[in-house]
Amino acid sequence: PFACTAALTVLEEIRRRNLLNNVIFRGKELEEGLKKIANNFPKFITGVRGIGLLQGLVLKNDSIDAKAITISAFEKGLLVVPAGDNVVRIVPPLIISKNEIRQIIKKLILIFEEL
Repeated sequence: PFACTAALTVLEEIRRRNLLNNVIFRGKELEEGLKKIANNFPKFITGVRGIGLLQGLVLKNDSIDAKAITISAFEKGLLVVPAGDNVVRIVPPLIISKNEIRQIIKKLILIFEEL
């Protein structure tokens, strides 16, 4: 059937491009960058959680809500998603590069510096 052929094609492309390896390395870079942001902005951020490229910044409940950060990020060309009132979810594509991870971190730092 068509659905099985599509799924097999996607799995083959993931294998061919070695995307899981990219997820491991870029996920570690993203997590490390987010932890540095959390350490630099304890007034707003209580921690980082997630796995691989699915990461989140946990915001202090009384400081600012995730929606405000999401709007500010969008204005800077960064697409993040609120997960409830106090988590900003960062979910980049599997093909993200090291340079693009650095850009995400730089934009997030700028957002928190402007608060």
